[in-house]
This record gives sequence, C-alpha cells and structure tokens, in this order.
Amino acid sequence: MVEVFRTNNSDYFREIKRRHPEVRTIFFNSSFSVVAPYLVKDYYGSVVSNCTFYEPVVSKTEKCLSRFDDMVERRPMSTVLEQEIATRYSETGTFIRVMTNAIVLSDGDVVKDNFKVVPIRCQMWGNEPYESFRQEHEPYSHHREVFTITQFWGHGFFHFVVEDLPRIAVYLPFLHRHPEVKVHVAVTNRFTVAYLEEVGIARSRLVSGHVAAGVLYMPGGTRCGRARLFSTQLLSLRLRAGLAEPKPPRNVVILIKRTKKRWFNHHTDILAMIRRHAGPAGLQTVVYGDNRVPGIEASRHLFDRAHMIVAPHGAGLANMIFSRPGTFVVEGMFYRNRKPNWCFRSLAHVLGHRYYGQLGKQCMDVTASDIEPVVKYAVGRFKRTS
Repeated sequence: MVEVFRTNNSDYFREIKRRHPEVRTIFFNSSFSVVAPYLVKDYYGSVVSNCTFYEPVVSKTEKCLSRFDDMVERRPMSTVLEQEIATRYSETGTFIRVMTNAIVLSDGDVVKDNFKVVPIRCQMWGNEPYESFRQEHEPYSHHREVFTITQFWGHGFFHFVVEDLPRIAVYLPFLHRHPEVKVHVAVTNRFTVAYLEEVGIARSRLVSGHVAAGVLYMPGGTRCGRARLFSTQLLSLRLRAGLAEPKPPRNVVILIKRTKKRWFNHHTDILAMIRRHAGPAGLQTVVYGDNRVPGIEASRHLFDRAHMIVAPHGAGLANMIFSRPGTFVVEGMFYRNRKPNWCFRSLAHVLGHRYYGQLGKQCMDVTASDIEPVVKYAVGRFKRTS
C-alpha cells in the first residue's frame, strides 16, 4: 500500500518529518501584529436572511447576524492567519514543501518513492495499492523544476481562482526571478492562462497532467471553498495593481446573469428593481452575463468600480476578488440536505466585503421583493458616503 500523508491531519508535520526527513518543509512565520498592517484593515459581519442552517465560517463562536447594520459595523479578523494549518501553527503565515525526484499528479497530489502527500483540498479521501497507483499515474512529462498550484477541481473557475491561484501569491517574487521553473496547473484553458499572465507567469511556463520533477515545490493547500486570509489578500492586491490612479469612483451595481445551472428566474424583475433604486442615487447598473464572459481586463476594471454585487450562487461571484474592500455582496443562496455552501461568504469575509445571503431551497427562486430591502440599504449607504 502506498503511504498517504494528508496535510489536514493534526500530526501531519510531525509525521512527515519523522518518517520522511527528505521532504523539506519551510515555514514562513510571523505574528499577526506584524502582518496586520499589510492586510485589509476593516472586516464586517456576514448577514443572512434565515439562521436555521447557519454555521460559523471564521470561528466557532460566531453568531448568526440578521441586522443590515451588522454589515457596516467594523469587526476584528480572527488572529489565525491560515485556516489550513492546525491551531498550534496559528502564527505560520504559510509554508511550502520542497522535494526532489517527485511526481505531481494531474489533481495536485504528489508522489515520491512509496508515499503520497495530499494538500488540504476538496475531496480529502482515498488509499490506493501502490502497484496499480504507479501504473495508473505514469508521468506525461519531465521537467527540472516545477511549482505546483493544482488542487482537486482546479479546472473549474471558482476552484482555480479561490483555491489554486492564491497558493502562488506569496511566491511570485521567487518565480519572477527564476523563469526556468515550470508552474503546474490543472488545465491550460482561457482563464487559467489569463490569470497567470496577469500575475507575471507566461503561458510557456505552464504544464499540466502527471509531471515528474527533479525539484518540486508544493505550497500549502486551500480548504475546499474556504479562502485563505493572507494569500487571498495578496492575490487580490496583485490583481488590482496597475489599475487607474487615482481610483475611479465605486458607483456601479453589478447584477450577474447566469444561463447555466443556477440563475435568477426573476432576473428581469430584479434588474428593474435595482435600477429603480440605484439610478436616482447616481449608481450605474451593469449586467455581467456568462453568455459572453468579458476578459480578465474588462472584468477587473468593472468589479474594481463595484459598490454592490448581486448574484445567484455561482462561480461568477469569484470576481469579487477584483473589488475593493467594503463592497456589498448580495448572494442568492440555497441549501442542499440542510447544508448551505458558504464559499462566497468566506471569500467576502476574507476580502473585507459586506456580505448578505438570501437563503432558500433554490437560489433560482429569489424574487425582487426578497432582496429589495438589502438593495435599498446598500444604496442608502452609497448616498450617505458619496
């Protein structure tokens, strides 16, 4: 049997060091007080319409908030910098593993000799017989040095932007100084290439599939649907760097229109309602559709100007990473088997946004009257501060 080391295990660091000292783990340690000046200054409560299925995102002591004013009252961020590290490593900003003669698989797991290292990611399970494991995962290519950011489901837009891409943020200066290092991704599609080029990684450096590396760099992973504080904020800063100075006014309300899977059945009514309140306040309403998704340049300029984003639950909400801290985010949420997916609430909180979740059995059934009160509230805040 192949020996499997899962980074989410509380004894992972001790066991990997004891049993495989050839795996070098480098910790980047810093107290919260040292790092805080470089992070988003203000954080806000996340408000939901129904507390029945509420669950904490940042800490176990979180309470369900239902007042709109909770979205504008400043709150402290948890002092745990990285949610993927056990509590006793709470002062570790991030970490990276360095291995020689290793194979990174297409889903981002890493094999060396007779053991496998699984980063914190989605779908944390699975043991495999070693022989079938080696036959199934024959490497497609060989490179001298490879830096992997791939995680399970990393071919999807949300998982790439929120889980894969932040893994590279801390190490961009290193990768810029060493262009010979390849970067392992789940797939080289349009958005993967565009986002990495935006942070200075050329398409020619990207590799995917099963890859053997003389030296492999494997940074800490990301919990499924749970944005990491430090690296996500660094990534957001990097993606917003180079936008026009002085900054244009944040006078746009963005309504995301989905045509696949989850959408607002009452999109037309919701759009009319938003325009009715936004227009007189001096806010422009823009529909951001997925039938012809704008490129990364158009998207980052648009979301940088957002005062409020309204959307059904879906990957397009990941574009809030381009928005300045304090943006209102109104999400049409749904619950399945009594369990909502809080991934965008987590992302909004980490970025210092103001989140409201309209919770129901189907996000498609959200009506204009359901979210009109929160839209009016957010527009009112714009009028008070403009």
